Amino acid sequence: MFIKGDDLMLYSELGFDFSNINTCAIYKKNNLLKLILFILIFTFFSLFLTFFILYLFRIDMNFNGVSRHFNDPIYQNFFYKFFTIIGLIILISIFLLIVTKFQKRNLYIVVDKDIHLNKFYYIFDKRLNIEIYFSDELAILYKSSYDKIEVHKDLDKIDFIKEKYIFWLNFNKAKIDNIKRKEKKTVFKLHDDISNRFLSVYKKYIFSNFIQNFPTKILEYIYIRSGNSNRIKSISVYYLESINQHVSYTIHPKIKKSLSEI
Repeated sequence: MFIKGDDLMLYSELGFDFSNINTCAIYKKNNLLKLILFILIFTFFSLFLTFFILYLFRIDMNFNGVSRHFNDPIYQNFFYKFFTIIGLIILISIFLLIVTKFQKRNLYIVVDKDIHLNKFYYIFDKRLNIEIYFSDELAILYKSSYDKIEVHKDLDKIDFIKEKYIFWLNFNKAKIDNIKRKEKKTVFKLHDDISNRFLSVYKKYIFSNFIQNFPTKILEYIYIRSGNSNRIKSISVYYLESINQHVSYTIHPKIKKSLSEI
């Protein structure tokens, strides 16, 4: 495979080259909910702590324009309800955070080679209930929601699917902002202007736990920037296993049947 000079420079700065992965199982975990729960816990705990200090020091408070003292029943009733509601929100958020900690990783991408030693990718898109097989010349989609098979040989369609799911193929098509290599991780920042200079997609990748020149864990942060505002779109964690080793997985029977007929 021919590698452009820009690609070589990027691979040199990153310290590894994804094109050298011949077989691999990539698992994906969504971490956006975890971030939301962290924000909720921090926000409500700060609120709880603020009012706890007010209650602890018996600070007078106004209710409907009337000043109430610590021993006033209305004062006590307000703080009882407030601490109960906020405390429950914090406890529920902590419980959900613990649950996300043990959230199951889903097999997302399989990199493999066929009997002719040609590389292909197999995608398990749980969100859209789609399984996809594609190589440089062919794409087969199985949509379980409709029990429907689609076969594509159009190169533009195949490239579109590749770029949608194989995130590292987009690295050199975006504008590289920064690459920082550290002892145990590399931080890679890039962005892509969507349609005009006012709207951009910013991405940050953290490659960690390098083994044999390949990362085994990748954190992906995607932001949408419009003007001076940033909106986080997704936070994902990818786990790379069985790199250049045998990968165990199952191709859907209908995709396998379509492959045999081509």
